[in-house]
Amino acid sequence: MLNGRDKNQFDRVWQKKAEQDAVPRVYQPGNERVDQALRIIPPGNRFLDIGCGTGILAEMLKERYTEVHGVDIAEMPVQIACQKGVQALVHNLNAAPLPYEDQYFDLVSMLSVIQYFYDPGEALQEVNRVLKPSGALLLAAPSMRTYWRIGKLALLGTF
Repeated sequence: MLNGRDKNQFDRVWQKKAEQDAVPRVYQPGNERVDQALRIIPPGNRFLDIGCGTGILAEMLKERYTEVHGVDIAEMPVQIACQKGVQALVHNLNAAPLPYEDQYFDLVSMLSVIQYFYDPGEALQEVNRVLKPSGALLLAAPSMRTYWRIGKLALLGTF
């Protein structure tokens, strides 16, 4: 389980992005994960984006879904997502179950966030709980074997 240090870490990451004027506020084609997701996500009733950030994907799906929801561990991006009309919440899935009813969503996305869970299996079980039986999970994970990631690990000791 994560503790307050993890939330603080992500709050610091977003604060640093803000200081560098690098907080994504609008959809810009060229974001490969979002571009691919938008191509394949069908319309539905309820959508949840885990690790929603500033709500870019959820905002783009407002015309396809009756309800768009998002959760993220950091406060700043959730506030921005809410301003866009996304029903976003600050939530740490490593520390508590998702605050939604069983079988609530038609589609859940987890774009490049699975690597941040201490127990990915537990997180996926929670996703399964909130998905309708006919629902779908869109999961994208970064390749940890790219040359630049391996170089960063070798030189700096971090990804």
